[in-house]
Amino acid sequence: MKSNNKNSIILLVCAIAAGAGGWYLSTNHIESEISSYKSNFEAEREAVEVVVAKRDLAVGEEINSTTASIRKIPKIYVSSEAVRPSQFSRLEGRQLIHPVRGGQPILGLHVSQVKIDGLASLLREGERAVTLPVSTLDTFSGFLAPGDYVDLM
Repeated sequence: MKSNNKNSIILLVCAIAAGAGGWYLSTNHIESEISSYKSNFEAEREAVEVVVAKRDLAVGEEINSTTASIRKIPKIYVSSEAVRPSQFSRLEGRQLIHPVRGGQPILGLHVSQVKIDGLASLLREGERAVTLPVSTLDTFSGFLAPGDYVDLM
């Protein structure tokens, strides 16, 4: 009977040790997972500054300090095409080629790649620009489209 009692005590001690070991290992694992998730969450929520439209902007409007402002947005939601404050001077004075809603980031794709001050700025000294009306009959059944160049003689 004594050996049976001794075996029970050994079994009880082993069960308590296994339970304590399991508790310790699971607690450490859970804590490491929680800290990993927290660090990933904080990295995703890190805010970066981007240039946004102050109000709804239409095609052709000029980008400047009255039409754009800086706002912090979580990094995970920022497009790689978003204009950063350090890039603003490069785009200032250029015109929008796509409309932008107020509060939305201005993307490089929204802005013309060259600064245009109207058609006159594209002409050299002594050159003139003339607008010609184009109709369906004048386009040679679709071979001539807006933006095509035509030599006049």
